[in-house]
Parts: sequence; structure tokens; C-alpha cells
Amino acid sequence: MDHVALRLPGTQTWTYLGGKEEAKKPLEVVVRSYDAPVEIATGDDGTTPSADTILVPAGEGRRLEGRHFFARAAATGGSCRISYRGV
Repeated sequence: MDHVALRLPGTQTWTYLGGKEEAKKPLEVVVRSYDAPVEIATGDDGTTPSADTILVPAGEGRRLEGRHFFARAAATGGSCRISYRGV
């Protein structure tokens, strides 16, 4: 299980974190935000999220279950750092 760190742009554009179409059961991913709130969501495919978003406050993490995973900055104007593992 790899641990990945990246910087999200300060726009309302979703960043695809990864996923597996052929997964027989839902995957589990943990996303941690470091310096700004982040929205995370799951999707049925790798194009757009299809589920409700979950807010991850700065300095905290949240666990998601699904097939495809997405993240974006909760506020526009500044980028934010996240890390995730499980995909």
C-alpha cells in the first residue's frame, strides 16, 4: 500500500486520486489534509465523483470506501497539501 503526497490546485477542479474498475469489493482509502480544508468523494468511474462530498479539515484525515477517489481544495484561491494511501 503506497503512501502518496501531492499539492491540489486552489480551484474547484477535482483531482483523480485513483481507483480500480474491476474491484470485486470496495477499496478503502485514507486521505489526510495538511494546511487547508479538502473535499473528497468517490465515483463510479474515473471521470467525475458521483457521491456526496466529505470535508476533511486541515490537520485531519478521513477514510473512504469506493471504486474511484477524488479530491479538491474546499476553498478557492490557495493550493493545499494532502496525502493518501490505499489505491
